[in-house]
Amino acid sequence: MNRQRMLWLAACSALLIASGLMSGCADNQAAPDASPSPGQAQSSPTAAGTRGEAPADSAAAGQDAASNYDSTAGGNSSAGESAADDAEVEQVLKSIDTGNGYHKKIELLKDGGKRVTITDPNGKATVRKVEYEGMISAVDGSSVTVQLEHGGEKTIEVGNHMIVDDETGQGFKAGTGIEWDVDQDGTILNIELDD
Repeated sequence: MNRQRMLWLAACSALLIASGLMSGCADNQAAPDASPSPGQAQSSPTAAGTRGEAPADSAAAGQDAASNYDSTAGGNSSAGESAADDAEVEQVLKSIDTGNGYHKKIELLKDGGKRVTITDPNGKATVRKVEYEGMISAVDGSSVTVQLEHGGEKTIEVGNHMIVDDETGQGFKAGTGIEWDVDQDGTILNIELDD
């Protein structure tokens, strides 16, 4: 009888842990993971080619330093308006219903980014970010200048505390492909370097 109870408790515990993990994965508003996942390394533009952890940088690092619409987190935008809302739309690339009342819209912005918005059945935005993609043209300390794929040039500040998925293993250098996402407050969410 005691053995059956132990098996039942183990199964219930496993189910509880699995449901907790699944609910955490589905939460789009969860805080970013502070530790790098496998295949990711922290990288700094000043230490191009090195991999590993670096000390935290200033609070200003991670902000989109030079945007064509001249707005950073809480900068020139009015209350309730976000950095993702400030950019002008050049064209709508895709607008589709994803099922269960959710809608996904991808817009090409005049500054070269792509704004991705996913709204729930009530019309509330559940995901709102701007994606940028291009080629690194210059690196100066923690400032990285990128020639964007859809035209224009953008300079971003990369802090030592930021996690960078570096598929090249060479760090930040001119000629390397780069992709990054910016949230609606203008904060860089993630950076990926690739060939």
